[in-house]
Amino acid sequence: RGVGPLSQFVMAGLIALLGLELVRFWAETMLHGFDGRSSPMLPNLPSSLSSLLDAIRVVEPIVGLMTATLWFYFLAISISNAPALGAGTPGATWFDAILNWVYPVRNLTHPFECVRDLYVRLALPHSAPTKILGYWWTACLIWYTLTYLPILLQALEILIGVAGAIFIFIVGSGFAPQPHWSWITTPPEVV
Repeated sequence: RGVGPLSQFVMAGLIALLGLELVRFWAETMLHGFDGRSSPMLPNLPSSLSSLLDAIRVVEPIVGLMTATLWFYFLAISISNAPALGAGTPGATWFDAILNWVYPVRNLTHPFECVRDLYVRLALPHSAPTKILGYWWTACLIWYTLTYLPILLQALEILIGVAGAIFIFIVGSGFAPQPHWSWITTPPEVV
């Protein structure tokens, strides 16, 4: 079949990526502290941790690219073989399934739907329920959030800074309409 060993390579790649991510997090924490600005937690190891981080920064993208390529290949083979296995035609072609992973915003729901459709079509009658796919997709979304949240927060910080600078310029230069403060200075009427 060829799919069994391929899925094992995909799992090995995912486990390797998780291990690299954990080692990188540990090394950065030991080197820079928890907040990224404090003193090293182990002051005698900065040079070795620095070289470890450099090595991980080189290896991690390579392992990630290899794992993604194997996953896409596994998905394409599974979708292409589904009709031959009597499971009917999946809802997405192999090209659509791969495109769903990289297309922004669409990659938040469509990959899960594609994999769920394939899982339901190819599952044995007494196999595990699709709830496991929900756990898997929740883990993927948590990974997306943890990976891209710092980038989004930094972009939001820049946008707020620019908006604040524009506001200060407009108010300071007198272009803004003057507020009407009479409701503060005028005492209420007594009836």
